[in-house]
Amino acid sequence: MVMGVVDAEKLESRKSLPCGMSDETLACVLNHIESPQDRAAVSMVCQQWRRVDGMTRKFVTIANMYATSPASLTRRFKGLEGIKLKGKPRAAEYNLVRSDWGGYGEPWLKVLGRQYADLHILQLRRLTVLDSDLELIASSTFSSALHVLHLHKCVGFTTKGLLPVVRACRSLRRLSLEDSEVEDKGGEWLHALALNDSTLEELHFGVLGIEAIDIEDLTILVEKSKSLVCLKILPIAPNLIKLDLKYTLLSCEGHCLLLSHCFSLQELQTRNTLGDDGMETLSRSCKGLKKLRVEDDETGAITQRGIVAVAQGCEQLVQLILYVANISNAALAMVGQGCPHLVDVRIVLEPSARYAPDFPLDDGLKLMLKGCVNLRRLAVYLRYGGLTDKGMEYIGVYGKNLQWLLVGCAGNSDVGLANFAHWAQRIQRLEIRDCPFGETGMAEAVSAMSSLKYLWVQGSRALEAGEKLSALSLPCLNVEVCPPPAGQPGGQLFAYYSLAGPRKDGPTGLKTFISNTVKDQ
Repeated sequence: MVMGVVDAEKLESRKSLPCGMSDETLACVLNHIESPQDRAAVSMVCQQWRRVDGMTRKFVTIANMYATSPASLTRRFKGLEGIKLKGKPRAAEYNLVRSDWGGYGEPWLKVLGRQYADLHILQLRRLTVLDSDLELIASSTFSSALHVLHLHKCVGFTTKGLLPVVRACRSLRRLSLEDSEVEDKGGEWLHALALNDSTLEELHFGVLGIEAIDIEDLTILVEKSKSLVCLKILPIAPNLIKLDLKYTLLSCEGHCLLLSHCFSLQELQTRNTLGDDGMETLSRSCKGLKKLRVEDDETGAITQRGIVAVAQGCEQLVQLILYVANISNAALAMVGQGCPHLVDVRIVLEPSARYAPDFPLDDGLKLMLKGCVNLRRLAVYLRYGGLTDKGMEYIGVYGKNLQWLLVGCAGNSDVGLANFAHWAQRIQRLEIRDCPFGETGMAEAVSAMSSLKYLWVQGSRALEAGEKLSALSLPCLNVEVCPPPAGQPGGQLFAYYSLAGPRKDGPTGLKTFISNTVKDQ
């Protein structure tokens, strides 16, 4: 198969294979298989297994809303109880794509609202969700059954739009608006939630924009919702397991004071006002820390000193996301030595970083990859000279289990990309920003990576790369080239395999190349 696309011919050839089980017996077996990867493998055995998988699957994740269509989803999966839908490219989180790029929720919510009366979980990520779309959720057949509504990094709606949702969805156990951009049009939604929902367990609205909060409504909510275990605005409490400080004004000293008492902390999100002192406090006090996410902020800085401290003291880390002012080969090597359980590492060198005396970081990255053998996700965004062609090759050779990779300002030439692609046969999603790779090199890399499903490229050669990719005539490949947001250089290429054909909601100036199509199953 090419880039994860269903091979229709192979599937058709397996239609008559004797599986030896009735649909009812097979359904009993499949109901005990929960892993999405295992379910995907099951669906490829033969037509019967694919059909029964569709009948029994309860939850699906759609990593790219344009890779399929709402009609295809409902045709295959008849009884879904949970859906996670992702829209815009991840680069949208950093204002790297145009505001009119697409990712509109309305077409999906219309269909889901009619089809799935027993939907308990709805998670939307990086979608444009309007107030009218929230009304679709409120008037859907699943409104009374919905337990979890998660609007993560979505844009376009207001607090007024939340009102019909909290009035109609009275069985909500978790409502999360984290990191979404919400326009504040009053706190009536929170008042209605407090009066109508007695089943709420978690309420997360640590977002920019919501200011009209009545403490009286929160009091009513806490008193009425006996199962409430997490109310997340500025979650500061004893015996913390999770802590989100992204929207607080804590200084480095404040971080240190708080964290020195958080001995049970497992997850921390904050900004780099945390500083190296805060990182050292984590190392001493939070030995059970599993996830650390430190986002960019102009008021602080994290250096190799802080990285080394956490790597030495927080052995149980599985996720490490950092914006750093400097970094060294030794710091990367220590991460590999001290944190062998990591599955997700993302390191971005701040644009304001003035010097990097230890470039290139090829050897340090190699040692980190050799130590973190379970790594699935890796982002390395440095500066020109930070990673050479040899470093790109190391990622392919030693990142044997990587499924997602972002590289920025990496490599010297197409040679590095080619060597990486030769080894990186498990990579499914690849993002390239400001790298010196040519259009021919990118096209050849896509051809060489057997598992690749999704490619996003930012750079001046995007149009030429799009033409090269389309010339490969890979089945079901959609290639889009879009002008960047105003004031940003270069173009953007978005290539993905889709059984739904070209999308119809692209922005002005979008150029689309379509390869051969395969009939949707």
